[in-house]
Amino acid sequence: MFDLVNIFQNLSKSIKLRFVSELITKLSNFLIVIVITRSLGIEDYGFYVILLTIIYGILPFLSLGLNSTVIKKLSSTDDVDEITTKIFNCLKLKILFFLFLLIIVLSFLSFQFKENLLIGVLALISSFSISLQMIFFEVLRSKYLSNNFSYLQILDSILFLILLLFMHEIKFINIELILIVFIIVKIFISASIFLILKRKSIIKLNLTRQPTNLIKNYIKPGIIFVILGISDWFINFSDKLIIGYYLDSLQLSVYFTIGLISSSILSLGSIYWWELLPKLNEYQSKNQYDKIFKLIKGRNESFIYLSNILIIILIIFSPLIQGLMLNENIKLEIFFYLFFFMSIFFHQISTGWEFFCYIEDKGSFVLKNSVFWGIFSFILYFILIPIYGMYGALITLFLSKTFSSLCLKKFANKNGYKDKIIARSLLNYLIPFIFSLSLFIILNSLKLINLGEFLNSVLCAFICIICFCKIDNLIKNNNLLKF
Repeated sequence: MFDLVNIFQNLSKSIKLRFVSELITKLSNFLIVIVITRSLGIEDYGFYVILLTIIYGILPFLSLGLNSTVIKKLSSTDDVDEITTKIFNCLKLKILFFLFLLIIVLSFLSFQFKENLLIGVLALISSFSISLQMIFFEVLRSKYLSNNFSYLQILDSILFLILLLFMHEIKFINIELILIVFIIVKIFISASIFLILKRKSIIKLNLTRQPTNLIKNYIKPGIIFVILGISDWFINFSDKLIIGYYLDSLQLSVYFTIGLISSSILSLGSIYWWELLPKLNEYQSKNQYDKIFKLIKGRNESFIYLSNILIIILIIFSPLIQGLMLNENIKLEIFFYLFFFMSIFFHQISTGWEFFCYIEDKGSFVLKNSVFWGIFSFILYFILIPIYGMYGALITLFLSKTFSSLCLKKFANKNGYKDKIIARSLLNYLIPFIFSLSLFIILNSLKLINLGEFLNSVLCAFICIICFCKIDNLIKNNNLLKF
């Protein structure tokens, strides 16, 4: 238990704030689902999930990979003119490409689906507003403005929640209005970031440099990230469309909310990976590979430790959280939650290896790996979901995430990545994890605690965390596992 306390005490103030912002954002997202399900019902919520899937499917095309190429590299320059030129060029390209897609969407829907014209346009604008916010958030990241990032992330989620609660109270809410509010909030946050950047003299309003070759310097480098975004969508979002087609709205909503709960692991990971790539680039430019391996090792060890505890907590509380969010009595086997969360966990621990490939100019392998597993998962979703339902989606998700991560690890090792962190850390924490999870299964199956669903979960979580920390300390203090 002391290790857990020490980890939080040793975190910098900015990382602690990032942790708080991720926690508040996650809680707000849960409450947003509750508002939608209580206001519109499961059927409309299922439709909302499909819309989100489409919105994030459009996003790679609208982002153009600019946040991962041009904007991410702003950390290497302090020239205000250069930064301003690059940001405005990115915005210009985004707007032009948005207008191009808008013409296509209007033409298609006007001839084929006139009744869905408004919702289709709003979905496209929603995707554009997300891509816009991504650009400005990435500028904050590239300039290490972590605190500003965290405050605005909190404002983004809370403002959206407050507006939805207001709409719910006055009983003036539907899918179209939710999307409109979503767009307004995203644009407002983007405008706020722009003002912060201007106030800090990172950018200015007047452009003094002529536009460069946009295709060569902006579009072409981003193609790889567009393809990566599409591949990522196949793995993480296409399953929702297929479930929505073959299954009912309740099953789609259940599966989506499990994914929403599992994103807590992503939020935990983002705390550790947020500034990782800029630092790795810095060490690589100075040929300080020992620092690269040490940094990735330290981040991975801490993440693996905390995520194991988080996964146990999520498994215990997921049925309660789902029932509250969907207003339905949800009963799923424990292993369903376990494999879902472990899929996300295995994907997250590959982040360091992925970034190592980038700094070694091996991004082409990351692309090939992502495309292969994206196509693999999409095909398997189509095969297994009609036969096994949500379990078919779960099997596919676990296989694609796990083997994609293993391929990245193997490739990184072949190209100079020297560390056995995965073997050591996973084995060190696997034993306390298995013991703690087994203890929960016993307590849950034997019904030894009967204080009500919420108090049962709280007490079980407390007992399991104590068990995990005690066994972990025993292993470390006695050096039971050596490599």
